[in-house]
Formats: sequence, structure tokens, C-alpha cells
Amino acid sequence: MKAKFLITFLTFALCSVSIYAQSFNLPGDGNWYRVTSTGGAHGKFEYIYSQRTAHKPSIVTGEVQFINSQSILVQEHHSMGYSESNLPQFALINFGNSSEVWIKAFPGVATGVFSITSSHNIDPAFADVSDADLSDNGGILKIYPQIRPFTHSFYGDVVLPESSLSVGTDKVFDGFKLAVDGKIQAKEVKVTADGWADFVFDENYKNMSLSDIEKFITENHHLPGILKASQVEKEGIHLGEMNKALLQKIEELTLHLIAMDKEIKQLKTLTDKNN
Repeated sequence: MKAKFLITFLTFALCSVSIYAQSFNLPGDGNWYRVTSTGGAHGKFEYIYSQRTAHKPSIVTGEVQFINSQSILVQEHHSMGYSESNLPQFALINFGNSSEVWIKAFPGVATGVFSITSSHNIDPAFADVSDADLSDNGGILKIYPQIRPFTHSFYGDVVLPESSLSVGTDKVFDGFKLAVDGKIQAKEVKVTADGWADFVFDENYKNMSLSDIEKFITENHHLPGILKASQVEKEGIHLGEMNKALLQKIEELTLHLIAMDKEIKQLKTLTDKNN
């Protein structure tokens, strides 16, 4: 009975997953090469890319998943190499009923070898088409960033509901989910905040007089409601709260300017009458 079950299981596994090694030479001619495609199924493959330019060899391994109904790849790449110029780039074209995965070597590098080591539900056609420009093929095109050297790259949604993530450090303070020891570059950062500073414009809000502000600054060497330098150096700042506090100061200053403008106009009116 156990032997029969084992034979049945192995037969099913071999039918559903193709384990093979297909390779082709990937030149650094600036063209894209179609790696594989799938239609009506969820496909995946694992690969190895090796390339050598002078004394700068590169090795990249990874796994790619894709499906005909979505215009995104779920990817994981592990790369080695001395230079970014040795590493490849992936792209996806989704046609609604089918999807294609393409790869491009960095232009000018020596010809490397790209091998699919295992796969599931993908078209066996391998590197059968090349194209210099994928934008004219129709469908939805998504070109992913070039893989970087000495990295573990993942493209897709990362969900860590109960975990923390650290980059360049092993310390994540209590209450935080992410710690980065280094600079962060982004095109846009959105910070959610509870409430905003428009309460300054409420009729019942009592704006601090300029003389009281001057007295506070003389005694404390910082603006009221703003953290002092020593505290910031020790604890850092919360961007949402700091932006709210700075906006409050701007709104309070605006009210002072409006009041001063009215006083100036009144004084000018009296001066004109006296003249």
C-alpha cells in the first residue's frame, strides 16, 4: 500500500513539475530575450545566470512566479558580482490571457549563460525571440530594475505582520517595525497623523503674544511647543508630530502678521488724516 502511494505521488509530482536544465547564451547586445511564457496557469521557474567579463564574473540565481491574469512578477534574486554592469534585468508583458518573461544582459558585457533549472506550468519555448524594444508588443509592459551586486533582491508585496525588519543594524527599538542605519531615498513619503493644527484659527484659540514668545525664547532658547535641540539629538523626531507643530507656528505667525497689518493700516489712516 505504501509503495503504491509512493509511486502515485511521484507520478503526480513529475507530471505537474518539470525538472530540467535548459540553457542559452545571453549576449550583451542590448536586446531583450524571451525566457518563457504561460497562458491560463500560474507558472514559475528557477534559474541560474553566469557571466564573465574580463576578471569580473557574476552569478545570479533566483525564482520567478507569474500568471496570465496579473501584470506583475513575484521574484526573488540572489546576486554575486564585482560590478552592476555584469547583472541582468527582467521584464514582463501581460496580454490578459497570457504572460511572457524577458531578460536582458547589460549592454557590452561578454556573452553569459542563462539556465532554467526547474519549472512549473510554463511554455518550453526558450529564448526563441529577441527584441530591442518591448514597448511595441502590445499588452501591459513592466520592466524591473537591474539586479544589483551582492544583494538579495525581492520584487512583490512583503508582508511582515508580526515581525520587524532592520537594514544595516541589528537593533529595532520596542514599538517600531523598521530600523535603517543609513540614508533613505524616496520619491514620496506619506505620514498619517491624528489631527492637524487648524485649531489655531478657532475663535476661542488664544494666540501667545509676541512679548510672551520673546520671554519664553530668552528663558528656554527654543520656540514654545517645539522640542529643544538636546532632546532631538537624544530621541529623534516624529515626522508627523513635528510637521504638525511647525504648521502651528506658521499659522500663529500668520495671525500675528494679519494683526500687525491691520495696525499698520490704521496708523497710516490716522497719519493721512493728520496730514
